[in-house]
Formats: sequence, C-alpha cells, structure tokens
Amino acid sequence: HFMNLGLIEQLESGAMYMLQIQNFIGRSSTEGDRKREYRQKINQEKLKGQVSGHLSDIRPPEIEIELELEKEIYINSENPKNKPVDNVDNVDKSKKEEFVNSTDYIKLLKSNNLSEENIKKILSPDIYKRGVDYLKEKIDMTLVKGDLNANIGYLLGALKNDWKVQSKKQEKSNITKTRFHNFKSATYTEEQLRKAAGLPARKAR
Repeated sequence: HFMNLGLIEQLESGAMYMLQIQNFIGRSSTEGDRKREYRQKINQEKLKGQVSGHLSDIRPPEIEIELELEKEIYINSENPKNKPVDNVDNVDKSKKEEFVNSTDYIKLLKSNNLSEENIKKILSPDIYKRGVDYLKEKIDMTLVKGDLNANIGYLLGALKNDWKVQSKKQEKSNITKTRFHNFKSATYTEEQLRKAAGLPARKAR
C-alpha cells in the first residue's frame, strides 16, 4: 500500500527503502513550531513576573483577546445598565431609592414569615413599580385564605392579575349564585341531634 503511494521503494535485494525520510524524521509542523515559540515566550514572561492567569496553547493570544472583546461588547450592548448616563447624580439617587425600596419590600415579606424562595418569586420590577402598599394589599387579601407560604400561588396570581378584594355584599351575591335551586337545608333541634347520635337528653337547669 505504501508502495502505491510512493512512500516506500523496494530494492532488488528485497530491502525496503523509505523515500524522503529526511522529510519525516526530526521535523515538526508549523503549528508545533508556533506552540513551541509561544511556550518559550510564556516562560520568558513568567521570569519577568508579568504574566497573570493561564494563557492558551490552542489559540494565539491575539485571537483570544479579540474574542474576549467581542463577548464584552455583546454583553454591554445587551445590558442597559452599562449604557452611558447623562447625569451621574440621578443614577446614584435612583439606586439609593431602589435599595431602600427593596429593603422595605423584604422587611414586609419577612414580617409575614415568607420563605427566601417565595420572596424571590414575588420580588420583580413590576412589583417595585406598583409599590409597597400594593404588595401589602395583596398580602392581606391572601392572609384571609391562611398561611402565605401555603398560599403562595394565590398571592402570585393576585399580584400578577391585580385581583381586587371583594366586599361582603359582592361575596354574598356570588354565594347565592352558586346555590342549588331545589335544595332545602334541614333544620334539626339539639334534642333530635343528640338522639340521632345516641346521646342522653340534656337535663334542664
């Protein structure tokens, strides 16, 4: 097979002779030369004490620097916080207000014994926009149902869909709508109930 490729030649004596052997022994590829030079450069820089971190043997440092810059530019373009701002004082003031507001929200939620996980579910930019009073209203509405952690789904629904607290009149009208039309509740006296339960009649005082 090697003879067909022209890599080996068979002499008349039967000995095999490898053609262009000098091209295959002791030579390295250009990639190998590049890596060797690069490692040597790293060692020299280490001696000077100017290298920090790990330098890659896979790519030349110029390509890595370009890739890092491209990533940074992409991240900065996607992140509106990194956009230039006209007035630095306004930014500082808004950040302070945001921090104060977030601590108010967290205090409110922790005072109602909400777990850290549920606090993270609740806090969002939308909640911050609506205000602490809005959150308090929805918490009070949920507390009627019971424990906040047990009713976290209800609270999240109330916050997301802006559910309103119904007045007693509205609740009664909703209840009457759900009643059966042909159902009559039975009224029993205490004596009848005791007798049905097999208890002795109550003595008069």
